[in-house]
Amino acid sequence: LRFYVDPDATTFNPDVLNPKNTHQVAQSAREFKALLGAIQAELARRRTLFQEAAQNGVMPTNLDEYNKAAKEPLPRMILFVDEANSYFDDKEILEQVTDLSRRGRKWGLIIVLAGHNWRAKDVPRGLSAMFPVRISFRVSDDTSAAVVLGSRRWGKEALGLRQPGRGILFMNGQYGIFQAYRLSAEQAVPPQP
Repeated sequence: LRFYVDPDATTFNPDVLNPKNTHQVAQSAREFKALLGAIQAELARRRTLFQEAAQNGVMPTNLDEYNKAAKEPLPRMILFVDEANSYFDDKEILEQVTDLSRRGRKWGLIIVLAGHNWRAKDVPRGLSAMFPVRISFRVSDDTSAAVVLGSRRWGKEALGLRQPGRGILFMNGQYGIFQAYRLSAEQAVPPQP
């Protein structure tokens, strides 16, 4: 299950994605709240399924454990939010995203937040800290990268990234520099025999 939020509808084009998804690409705060409500409803449904799957009173601890025993495995859910910081002045949205970040993984929810400006006033450090994997590409100042990465040192390092696609990755408690590449459609799809 995929959920998309994009205030400009350019990264996640509704003309392409809406016909393929259960939910439309949310653009406004009102639509984002409705999407969050749909995610909350799905999590509640999954909670009931996990309770029903309990063995000797013990519920599965995560989606993988549930799917091993389930007759009908559940897919992962992914919430993609572009320009996420543009929505976080709405406290209701910020609180719901923070709550889902904290407890959604158990039920199979993955959240991907992206934004150009990532300041502590826009995206609280407590929310950023909920993400075990964080990426920063080159930035124009060290503040955004420091908030994303949770490190002033690595925030300053992001200022010096000059090669296109070069970024800093925080994963498994460690920092490292990586190189990303953009593939054309022809490069991304292996040739058919």
